[in-house]
Amino acid sequence: DLGWERKELLKKLIDVMPTMDVRPFVKVVNNIVSSLGTTVKGDFSDGVILGEMSNQLLQLRRDVDELLPPDRIKELSKDADAWAAVQRQRLIERRNMTRQRLEAARNTG
Repeated sequence: DLGWERKELLKKLIDVMPTMDVRPFVKVVNNIVSSLGTTVKGDFSDGVILGEMSNQLLQLRRDVDELLPPDRIKELSKDADAWAAVQRQRLIERRNMTRQRLEAARNTG
């Protein structure tokens, strides 16, 4: 089994992953594993296509959970979170300016 090699490669990938990609990566892994349906429980009857890869996908999810616990996700994503907060604030400011302009236009017209 090459599980330990896959885990090492995953660790290296996570270590160099861009800050904006951490949460989406975890979400994609979880979505793929969730799509296995009952295959996750050991019933491979409805998991024909992914059934061959079920064990590897389940291992990937376990490894991601181990290598990226919530506190590490938060730490790795802090730059992306800060950027997103600035973008949200700018959007709110632009929205408020637009409202003020609309209000001023109504009051002058």
